[in-house]
Amino acid sequence: MPEGWWAIVGVCGGIVLPLMVFAIVFLAVVMPRWRRMAKAGTEAAGSRVVGVGEENAPAAESGLCLVEDAAEESMDAAVEREGASGEYEKKQGDCAIMAEDETVETEDTEDRLDRSFIARLILADDDVKGWYSMLKNAALSYKGTKASMAWKQEKLRCGRKQIGKLLIRGKVLCLYLNLTMDDLKDCDVKYRVEDVSGKAINASTPIMYRIKNPLRARHAVDLIDMVAKKLDLVKAKRFQPRDYTLELVSQTEEQLMDCGLIRTAPQTNYETFTPAKN
Repeated sequence: MPEGWWAIVGVCGGIVLPLMVFAIVFLAVVMPRWRRMAKAGTEAAGSRVVGVGEENAPAAESGLCLVEDAAEESMDAAVEREGASGEYEKKQGDCAIMAEDETVETEDTEDRLDRSFIARLILADDDVKGWYSMLKNAALSYKGTKASMAWKQEKLRCGRKQIGKLLIRGKVLCLYLNLTMDDLKDCDVKYRVEDVSGKAINASTPIMYRIKNPLRARHAVDLIDMVAKKLDLVKAKRFQPRDYTLELVSQTEEQLMDCGLIRTAPQTNYETFTPAKN
């Protein structure tokens, strides 16, 4: 090996060997001492903290209670501040549901059409028109009963006593009646009625019956008779049935819009809509 290489090896050995010795001494002697000293310091600090905690336990507990009370008060204040906006969000959701229930979006335009009950009848199938005429005659066959047409429904009354109301949901004729589920418990026929008493608007007509076929139409007449019996109504002696289908001549939506029976619903962005404050 050349003499220059021996010189390099000697220099490296003179540096590396002392470093190795120092590392061995450090790991064998210094590190264990540091670990023992750190452990002793930690135990001493823990004992001091425990002592202080035991002496000041009542003060700490009272301080914790004060912090919890302050947190509860801040939460209540936040609820009070956000209460109005939460109520508006609920109203906003209700408005969106009402609009979705009351209006239908057309295929060829973005406008929403608000169809009246009479318009829905005119656009309905002949079977629906016939069932409507049958049920209306069944209700008006009792003395003193009258029918009052509204935009979305037709109410059947006898004085201040409400017999029921007729609506069209989608394409189905629905009869709301002044009966409860308890009134139908002892019936021989199991009428498939729906309990709608959860809505305040149906307080006087808590059950709904969907007329989808001739059998259900006859059952609906029986249910009207049950309401009449419940309200102590009497059959009119000189009642003459009337064919209401003759008044429901088929028309197009454009013609019904010209007559005012279909109107364009106002466009409302329900994602950003906030009802006005009272």
